[in-house]
Amino acid sequence: MEKNLVIYGTGGFAREVHEILERNTENYNFLGFLDDNELLMGTEVHGSRIIGGLNWLEDNLETQLLLVLGVLFSKGKLSIKSGK
Repeated sequence: MEKNLVIYGTGGFAREVHEILERNTENYNFLGFLDDNELLMGTEVHGSRIIGGLNWLEDNLETQLLLVLGVLFSKGKLSIKSGK
């Protein structure tokens, strides 16, 4: 049985996760992205719609959430800390 799935987040890492899901769609029905930035509501990112913010889940409790977080860092800062 297919499970409805949304991704919370719209950055580059979310795009990568979405691409992986698109290659393995037999178990999931991808509904779209969630993001709390109101300026993005109803727009598309990575070819799929942003369907709401985190509160969207309150009305769609049967939907599975995939929380995608990336950590940004500067290679310059890493080299300074490592002494290189």
